[in-house]
Amino acid sequence: MGEYKLYDERVRTQSLCVKVFEGIFIIPYDEIAYLQSQSNYTTIYKTDGTQLVASKTLGTYQSKLDERFLRIHSSTIVNFTQIKWISTNLMCLRIKSGKLLSVAKSRKNVIKFLCE
Repeated sequence: MGEYKLYDERVRTQSLCVKVFEGIFIIPYDEIAYLQSQSNYTTIYKTDGTQLVASKTLGTYQSKLDERFLRIHSSTIVNFTQIKWISTNLMCLRIKSGKLLSVAKSRKNVIKFLCE
């Protein structure tokens, strides 16, 4: 009998494994719009509008994400490919779903990077 593989290495490196009460979800990076934390819990907001709440910190997930994810606030990481509009005056951005996300003043260099 051959070795059973749940997924290949390419899928594993382009997905986030999220353990929640119901089980473990494997979410491709392309399906993640943004992540937001509240204390020791992180909510993953997917592009289809669904949400998953996990009992891990935002920092735990940040270390597993690739370069398309940007920390725009101490409590928010956004998928760069989901950004639709950026306001440099109001320090916020809008993603494709229509959600408005605040950018911390300390992260204004992220806005500059995005606008270059």
